[in-house]
Amino acid sequence: MKKLVCRYVCSVLMVLSLFGLTAPLNGIVYTVAHAEARQTFASGDICVVTVRKLNVRSGPSKKNKVITRLKKGTEVTVEKMEKGWYYVKHAKDNGYVDGKYLKKKSADTGIVTFPDSSNTYTTTCTVRMRAKPSSKSRAMGKLEKGTSVNVLSTKGKWSELIYHERHVWIASKYLKKVK
Repeated sequence: MKKLVCRYVCSVLMVLSLFGLTAPLNGIVYTVAHAEARQTFASGDICVVTVRKLNVRSGPSKKNKVITRLKKGTEVTVEKMEKGWYYVKHAKDNGYVDGKYLKKKSADTGIVTFPDSSNTYTTTCTVRMRAKPSSKSRAMGKLEKGTSVNVLSTKGKWSELIYHERHVWIASKYLKKVK
């Protein structure tokens, strides 16, 4: 019975919102819609803070102590998710943040390019970047298909490049030489 009532109320709210008649309920409607659209992040993803000041906490809850605050536009690296909160790294300030205030950074904005085009490649698919030339190494984020990269060196089946001022490795089999 509760499910039926809930469906009815949701249906009525949706119809009313089409006609702009839910002004007092906009907060409720927005919260429900926003929760469904929440983005999830993987370990190694690089994200940007989307609010003016974001609290970094000692644990995965609003009840935990605020360690520091990050400004809008600050880049962080996601390490793990716990109880809907993300443990992120930023310089020396590591801690938990609410993921709804993060946005995944575009993959190609951190690529450092060099004038020598002989080392320029594009990715043939979405590929994980690694801290070391091994699939067991820590993930450092992803590069989307078609991202242009400049290879610094190779080691076995791995290629080294610079991403966000860090040396990272990707599997060479996912690279195609630019002509």
